Amino acid sequence: LAPSDAPLSILVVESLTYLPNLRTMFPHAQMFAVAADGDAFHHPEYATLGVQFTALDYLAEPLPFARELFDYIISDLTLEPAGNPQDIAAGFSQFLKQTGALLTSFRNIRHWSVLAELMDGHYYHVVARLYAVQEFEKLLYASYYKDVRVRPQRRPAPEGEVDRLVAA
Repeated sequence: LAPSDAPLSILVVESLTYLPNLRTMFPHAQMFAVAADGDAFHHPEYATLGVQFTALDYLAEPLPFARELFDYIISDLTLEPAGNPQDIAAGFSQFLKQTGALLTSFRNIRHWSVLAELMDGHYYHVVARLYAVQEFEKLLYASYYKDVRVRPQRRPAPEGEVDRLVAA
């Protein structure tokens, strides 16, 4: 995202740690935040940001906003725990303006770090779905998004890790 003085409308779903930086980047934006744990809204860092908070489990309840209200919906890893991620993604799309964008992320099941955790018998993330890039793209296109762009995280593997995975 590029900083802007435009009067945008931004929704953050569960990813509250982004709020201070978003307020700095978009000083004139209307900002909204949704999280299942309403106690999280009381963090001192959020007190002066002018964010409208709503305690709501987005996986179980529809968002209480007007359609086509938001320029951006920002939600890190929020499709992973969904029982039906296409319903959640399609639901989010209804609240985006025609020129709006959903900014989200997912753990790529084919990333070396995920494979290494699984091979070592560990996986500490509570998820219902794990994706590879193509599956995530298909999910978003099937959820009525017109343009899907995936940017890979660039994190080099420790020395010898890729060789260990290839050997396995």
